[in-house]
Amino acid sequence: MSHRIVLVVVAVLIGLGALVAKPIRPPEPPDFGKVKEESIKKWAGAEVLLLGKLTQVIAGPVGLSNPPLRTYRMTITPEKVLRGSAKLDKAFVANYSVRQDAEPKFPQPDAECVVALKFVQNSWILQSVEQVAGENVEQAKLATSFPLGWTLKQGNLVSPWASVGKPGQPKGIACSVTGRPVLPAGDAVRFSVEPAPPAVKLKYGNPDGDGEYKMIVKNESDLEIEVPALLTDGKSIRWEESIVIRCQDKPYPVPGSTGDVKSLKSVILKPGETVSGTLHAFALNGPEWPRGGYRIEFQFCLAEKSATHSFYYLSKHHDPIRDAVQKKLKK
Repeated sequence: MSHRIVLVVVAVLIGLGALVAKPIRPPEPPDFGKVKEESIKKWAGAEVLLLGKLTQVIAGPVGLSNPPLRTYRMTITPEKVLRGSAKLDKAFVANYSVRQDAEPKFPQPDAECVVALKFVQNSWILQSVEQVAGENVEQAKLATSFPLGWTLKQGNLVSPWASVGKPGQPKGIACSVTGRPVLPAGDAVRFSVEPAPPAVKLKYGNPDGDGEYKMIVKNESDLEIEVPALLTDGKSIRWEESIVIRCQDKPYPVPGSTGDVKSLKSVILKPGETVSGTLHAFALNGPEWPRGGYRIEFQFCLAEKSATHSFYYLSKHHDPIRDAVQKKLKK
């Protein structure tokens, strides 16, 4: 009798093993051919994309410029976060400004909306909002279904590394120029960025530092996880091959990146583990740097996760520092 029980148990285990062993079909790739150009412009660069409601809109001061700068303060009640690390589960306040003659039209109160946001200088900034209608939710999802900084050309994905990487054959969902695969950060990852303190602090001169930033990636789960977008050569994390910096609506691979990820592997993080590294925004070659004293924004992107920082650039102080960073790169 006991032998029969053993045989039955073995048979059940074999059956379960067969079930587990069945290959899982990968998800169907998005139909990028359906994404409209206006949807990419409106939603693709969003740090946070969510479904929610504008429960209150309060008009603020109107500037005397021509056209005038119109400002608003609004309350948003989130329903579902579609992109981003932010834990938004209750109503919050966001600011919005637009330079135009006519007053902007906002969705009806309490109407469900698609909302794009960024978090800058401890405040939420509304980038785009549109009342849910037709296929705009699907368009927003498609426009954010690939990593930040990537784009579409004739329905094909193009990564920021297309400017530095070697041509490659794309397999699956990948860059059509280099073959670099789409590598997500993952839901369990929190990505944040902090400005490094300057060597010498100047009153009113460098409140945001001297261009160096600390990248922080944390596993917020109680399980060991793989972070596909964060790459390592087995010795150290290759931040320059993992991070993209968006500035003035243009994506840049980190200077020093080769775009070659064939020999790199994904970083494994233990439960609660945090890793960090530094990058210098002044290494970017291409942005229009402010003259005198003015602000410039950097959006640091790890696949679908990002953090935006506003930086006060004082040209007489920061130009020499930027020149030194650029010269160091050329050596």
